[in-house]
Amino acid sequence: MKTTVRQSSNFRSTDVNFQTMINELVVDTQMRIADNGYTFQGVPADSNTIAWTYTIGLSQNLGLPELVITNLENSDAVRLISWVVDQLREGKTLADFDSDLLVAVPVHRSHLAGDLMNVWRAYYDEEPCTAEVVQLRLGEALGCSCCWDSQVDLADPSSRLHDLGSMNRQQRRAFRKSNRRAQR
Repeated sequence: MKTTVRQSSNFRSTDVNFQTMINELVVDTQMRIADNGYTFQGVPADSNTIAWTYTIGLSQNLGLPELVITNLENSDAVRLISWVVDQLREGKTLADFDSDLLVAVPVHRSHLAGDLMNVWRAYYDEEPCTAEVVQLRLGEALGCSCCWDSQVDLADPSSRLHDLGSMNRQQRRAFRKSNRRAQR
């Protein structure tokens, strides 16, 4: 399978070029899904937003949940999601994965109503909450505790994908610390 990822800028619905960009992404997405049955959409990190990557097409074409990974470079996320999809196609379930490697959590509806899956929404012309969407969180074996603890938990409706860059170092540490406490 071709594992290209389309990276979009962090356009928001208030931007003038938003609809033009989404239309171009939808056409590109149609071609990639026609080739592979599903595709990836990557949103790169910037000073105010963490990186995230999600799938489009798994639910409709393969009967699998759509997958989301945050806090990873898009190219790394594509490799990891591709491996997970291969495992799922061979009969594994998300519950079969060792929690030291990956933890699957359902994405809260509030994130699906926001900017998390704009291209998915445009491609299907419906809200992502019509499909099962699961976040793959890295287990402790795949990174240091600092990286693991700083992952956004999309099962939590108060988690934030945006405006993290506006926090200073002390605020980011406090945010990560509160996430650790909430996960216990």
